[in-house]
Amino acid sequence: MPNVNAARGLKAVRHFTGGIVRESRYEIASALASLIYQGSAVKAVGTNKRIDVAAAGDRLIGVFQQVSYQDATGDTFFRRYWPTGQTLKTGTVAEALVLDDPFIIFNIQVSGVAGLAAGDPGAFADLVIGTGSTQTGESGDMVDQATITSTVATGGQLFIVQLSDVQSNAYGQYAKADVRINEHQLLSSTTAGQAAMAY
Repeated sequence: MPNVNAARGLKAVRHFTGGIVRESRYEIASALASLIYQGSAVKAVGTNKRIDVAAAGDRLIGVFQQVSYQDATGDTFFRRYWPTGQTLKTGTVAEALVLDDPFIIFNIQVSGVAGLAAGDPGAFADLVIGTGSTQTGESGDMVDQATITSTVATGGQLFIVQLSDVQSNAYGQYAKADVRINEHQLLSSTTAGQAAMAY
């Protein structure tokens, strides 16, 4: 049975050391002109632990989960995505929850016709930033199949741990992979030693 094309961004599945998967609190600047979805890779920017959506090649702080805020009229919202350009009530902040532990393992779909090959676990790759959904609040981020490389010096935003152990998932197009954030803003550098720790 072929894999299903259902990109949903990065979904936490476990902690590498057996620890608890926890969220940390960050801020989103009022009127930030970015759409950030649940499962979107994000980066830390500026001060006050602020975040913005990441692009391919950016060093990452973690994965966005949800946000709560008061809009300019004082109405309170709890959402699985940040609406671009949303302005806040004066004196308030948008409080985002982010999975920022460098050793969380995430499930994510691999892009491209070739998808994930049997030789890809242990390799690195960047993200392709997909189009999310304001209906479900979920991200469309995927592993960029075209960037998969086993060269440590080249590295990548993600380290591919394995083919995800989920129902109806196989190597090939639309495969789901378990990954760890490799180029993490809380890690000092991308090294072979850090990559090996994902196993």
